[in-house]
Amino acid sequence: MEREDMIYKTTKDECIKRIGNNVCEECGEKCEPIETVDNSKNPTFWVGCKKCEKFRNSVPKDVYLAAKELEDLLPILTVGGLCRLIQSFFSTKP
Repeated sequence: MEREDMIYKTTKDECIKRIGNNVCEECGEKCEPIETVDNSKNPTFWVGCKKCEKFRNSVPKDVYLAAKELEDLLPILTVGGLCRLIQSFFSTKP
C-alpha cells in the first residue's frame, strides 16, 4: 500500500500514465500498476498483468490485435514476441 512517507521510484500515478490504454502483450487484458520493490529494495510500481501474474511492458491494443492475427502464420513466436516484433517496425529509435 502506497504510503505518503515513502519515496517511490515510480509512483502509482506515473505508472498509470505510462500504461495509458495499453494492454498485456500476452493476453490482451488491461495492464495495471503493481506495487513492488526494485533490486535496491526501493518501493516502486511496475506495469503488470494480474491475469498473467507477470510484470509487462504493455502494448497498444492495435499492436496486440495485429499480433493475434499473425499468431497462426508464425506459430514459432508467442503473441508477446509478435507484439515486440511489430513495435520494432514502428519504433522511432534509429
